[in-house]
Amino acid sequence: MDTISLLQGEDFDSSIFPKIKNSKIFVFDYSALKTMKKLGFEVFLADELLDKTEREKIYDHVVSKLYWYEDDLLANLSNEEKKVFQFLDPLYLHQKLLVTIIQFSILKKILLEEKPKKIFATQNLSKILSSINNEIPITLLNSEDLKIFDTFDYRFTFLSKTFSFKISMTKLRKLQNFYERFVGKFNNFWLVKTKKPLILLLEFDPSKFPHLFKKLKSNDYHCVVLNRRKSPLINKNSMQILKESHVKIINFNKLLSNEQKNQINIKTEKYRNFLNNFWKNENSLNQIFSFENSSYFSVIKDFLKHQYQSELYLNVQNFIQSKILFENFDVKCILYQYESGTSENITLSQRGQTPSLLIRHGFSSFTEKLDDLRWRHDQYRLLKLDCDEIVVWGDYDYNYYKKFLPAVPIKKIGSPRHDEFFKDTNQEIKLKKTVLITAPPIIEWTGKQTVNLELRYENVLHSIIKEIQNDKNVKIIAKLHPGWGWKFNYTLMKIFQNIDPGIPVFSTKSIIELIDESDMIVNINPEQNQPSTVILEGLIMKKPVINVELDELNNELHYDGVSPIISLSYKSNIQKYISQLLNDQSFYENHNKKIEKFLEHYLLNHKNASDILAKYLKSFI
Repeated sequence: MDTISLLQGEDFDSSIFPKIKNSKIFVFDYSALKTMKKLGFEVFLADELLDKTEREKIYDHVVSKLYWYEDDLLANLSNEEKKVFQFLDPLYLHQKLLVTIIQFSILKKILLEEKPKKIFATQNLSKILSSINNEIPITLLNSEDLKIFDTFDYRFTFLSKTFSFKISMTKLRKLQNFYERFVGKFNNFWLVKTKKPLILLLEFDPSKFPHLFKKLKSNDYHCVVLNRRKSPLINKNSMQILKESHVKIINFNKLLSNEQKNQINIKTEKYRNFLNNFWKNENSLNQIFSFENSSYFSVIKDFLKHQYQSELYLNVQNFIQSKILFENFDVKCILYQYESGTSENITLSQRGQTPSLLIRHGFSSFTEKLDDLRWRHDQYRLLKLDCDEIVVWGDYDYNYYKKFLPAVPIKKIGSPRHDEFFKDTNQEIKLKKTVLITAPPIIEWTGKQTVNLELRYENVLHSIIKEIQNDKNVKIIAKLHPGWGWKFNYTLMKIFQNIDPGIPVFSTKSIIELIDESDMIVNINPEQNQPSTVILEGLIMKKPVINVELDELNNELHYDGVSPIISLSYKSNIQKYISQLLNDQSFYENHNKKIEKFLEHYLLNHKNASDILAKYLKSFI
């Protein structure tokens, strides 16, 4: 066919439909597919043009570019100039590159196979098209949607409905600074000049670690929490924990001199001028950002420029603040959770010889048979870790990292975040039983995200919900993953709405409360190597968990009867096990015995991991 249409998203109006009616239509995502299907158009799934081997090759290429600025072609860059690029979380770049090169490779195939004379395309795809072949006429179907990682997606639940709004990180931090100045002074949270040693916690939410903060309370040293993404004073509960624990925050506005504050502006302008000139090195950058003899730099150039410029002032500010922090205070150790965060990268870069401990913040190792698959996509493999020691939750994680990171010191302590999960759960006899469906998003991380996977997610959710609803004595509630920036979370909200708008879908409500009021959990797992931490949290609270795998790699049609997690392929008879757990008391009780037996392997020091970790941190004083 001489004319093809390439569609992504849903941001186009009805005026395009007569234009593309007689063309061959390729859709690149779930939203475009649903829009076209609703109108009765025949469409082709673009992502079916790439096979598994091709996707794996793209993934490996992207991993090789996470530290692209260290390429030999840029050997003339000074260490100071490289800092500008080191500020950014490399995993942001990973997601952008992965999606871009997958689309780049698909479009190359489409042009080769279809040989079109005319193309209709949405803006994001047209830019990639032009980098491959700029001779074919392209008619744009919408305006450009340039997405960079500079917004915070604030979500809250009201009357069982989830609402969200986006705010730029720059505005968010200005509001936080203003808020912290007022609340910090009023509540005496500010850390003043002191000769006492410090224990520094990076990017910790006090409301999630109440026991750890309490155990770190002391008159002999100061415990300081330094958050640049989410204020530690975000709510009344967090402020109460800080008060009771005597934990301090740093008022950099008072700590920095006028000369140092002025230095922030000077360095920012210096780096801004450097960046403006740097992007002119097109010959080198075209070679660096090249895949299978084709450069894709022109496709990502605007993204890179905007991404590195968008938070330059704040990053320089954080850099200078971190430098002053370690010069003015006796920081004895640092504890952090997120291995690649911009805030963490900047602070750790100025720590000198101060010991840093990286504590695991997610649960994923519950079966050894997935170790090799998991390691391929493990962030600890991809990143240059800047820590002196890794703190893990239990034997499974310890054995896993000892196998793949034999040279890195690893300490088993448990999870201080989960101390409060060990409580007497709701065991009362209820007229209606409750099933909690936890729905993590499909994320653009491994390169396996496809429209078919998204459709499978929708179909499996629909099937499970309708089967459960056949029993009028069962209530369904749902929980989305609380992370921000994942587009598929919005798709999931639409899917639940379409299946049954009466199902409460929570985003920010406490997972402890939701698990407590539930009788069992059904977790949907898009990929085998990315299980959700809610699986472990359900086990801690002695609630059985059915983990439904959408990955085609999983062929477990029947429960093995041994594991504390009922892990099943989406092709299996899921309803059979849901019914057994809801209606067969003997099966339910026998399964719960397995939970108690295995839990110690996943998680050590039940109820007192905070105490163990606090004592270890104090040993650095």
